[in-house]
Amino acid sequence: MCGTCCRSVILTYMRKPVRTMKQFEKLLRWHWKTYERFIPDAVQNEQMPIAFTCKYVQGNRCSVHETRPLLCRTYPHRSIFKMGAILEDGCGYRVVEKGSFEDILSQKIRS
Repeated sequence: MCGTCCRSVILTYMRKPVRTMKQFEKLLRWHWKTYERFIPDAVQNEQMPIAFTCKYVQGNRCSVHETRPLLCRTYPHRSIFKMGAILEDGCGYRVVEKGSFEDILSQKIRS
């Protein structure tokens, strides 16, 4: 409950991090109700993703927790780790390994 995940959100457009305001504007047109809550931090060059802050975070808590969008309800989604994200130190969420990559792969091959 540190609120960090609500203050440095990396949004994705077409499965890649949003790097331009034009991409963010497309997200807004696509689903205003989900994305209108995000305020871009300093706009960076296109080499770096734009970090966003949720306008509903107050202190370290969500002021609309009961009605937050699916994007927030499913945090941390496993796709963020595929993009190289890590959980902040002290984050209340944690990753639990279900086995080694080799074990999981061999189970999938057998099934």
